[in-house]
Amino acid sequence: MGQDGIRIEEMKNQGPTYLSEYNIHLHPNGEKQYSILCSAIPLKEGFVGREQELETLEQKFQEGRTVFLWGIGGIGKSELAKQYATRWNGSVVWANYASSLRDVVLGITLGGFSIPAKAKAEELEQYYLQKKAVIKQLCAQQRVLLIVDNFNETESDEVEDLESMGWYLLF
Repeated sequence: MGQDGIRIEEMKNQGPTYLSEYNIHLHPNGEKQYSILCSAIPLKEGFVGREQELETLEQKFQEGRTVFLWGIGGIGKSELAKQYATRWNGSVVWANYASSLRDVVLGITLGGFSIPAKAKAEELEQYYLQKKAVIKQLCAQQRVLLIVDNFNETESDEVEDLESMGWYLLF
């Protein structure tokens, strides 16, 4: 189907080692339908003994919309986030941090949007603002958890920008 007729339903990967994929839909004023297309999140077998941390995450999200997981590399922050995602009551988007949170947003696949090839800075900025507006509408309709893996900044104005879109955020 073309962009104006995109209809993507909940999809599930086969096998127990993957978190199901959920696609988020928006029908603004009966016009185009937009979807965030989420990739599967591989889960490790044998995740045990972290129930207390999972309950703490749930409590933190009842208190606010942004939670940071802190600790040295290799202690299981990413696995904890993946396991928490399986319990989330809503949609989940997983992203890997590389250079900026703005790039994270630009990298989220949003059906109905395509980044202009060889976009100039002003075109990229316009694309970002449009995408941000659609994400804001999507997040207003349902609970959407954005997990940003490997984000190690202690302070960033970009976090506030993500928060303004309405995500629940787990770093």
